[in-house]
Amino acid sequence: MKSESIKGVFLLLIGICLLGVGVYFVREQLEFISNSVETAGVVEELSTHRSKNTTHYSPVVTYTVEGQSYRVTGKVSSNSSHDYEV
Repeated sequence: MKSESIKGVFLLLIGICLLGVGVYFVREQLEFISNSVETAGVVEELSTHRSKNTTHYSPVVTYTVEGQSYRVTGKVSSNSSHDYEV
């Protein structure tokens, strides 16, 4: 009976910790969204990189915010170049 009570308290503490982590990530996401600016971008090209026997493709996107131009390579890649339009 005592071991079941200890397990229950332990699981409750784990649940409270996970709830705290969830609240933290929600607050971070809301802060990010409130500081973001919506804009349009153009996929200029595909960056290619090989990993073992597979070629991966990542989009290279250019966009402008408040007169400042940016060029970024996507963090997500695909092993098919057909997944992106250029």
